[in-house]
Amino acid sequence: MLVALAALNVTFITWATVQDSRHATALTRALGATARQLTVGLSAAQLLPAIAGALAGIAGGYGLFTAANQGANASQPLAWWLITAVLGTLISVAGLTAMPARLAARLPIAETLQADGS
Repeated sequence: MLVALAALNVTFITWATVQDSRHATALTRALGATARQLTVGLSAAQLLPAIAGALAGIAGGYGLFTAANQGANASQPLAWWLITAVLGTLISVAGLTAMPARLAARLPIAETLQADGS
C-alpha cells in the first residue's frame, strides 16, 4: 500500500509541477527545445529530492534499527540490498515522472502561450 501511495504521490507532484510550469515550458519549446529535452529536464528535477529522500530513509532506518536492536541478534540488510533499493527508487521516480512530463510537453505551443496566466 505504501508503494502504491508513493507512486501516486510522485505522479501527482509531477503533474502539479508540469501545470505550474506550462507557460515556461511552452516558451522553452518555442525557443527550440524538444519535447524529449523537457521531459528529461522535469524528470531530473524530480530525481534530486528522490535521491535525498532515499539516502535519508536509509540513514534513518539504520539509526532506528540500531536504537531498537539493543543487543539482540537481529541481522542488518546487506549493503547491495540498500544500493538496489536506492537505484530502484530512482528508476521508479524517473519512469513515473516521465509520463506526465511527456504528455505536457506535447501540448500545442501557441495555445499554451495564449492561455490565461492563471
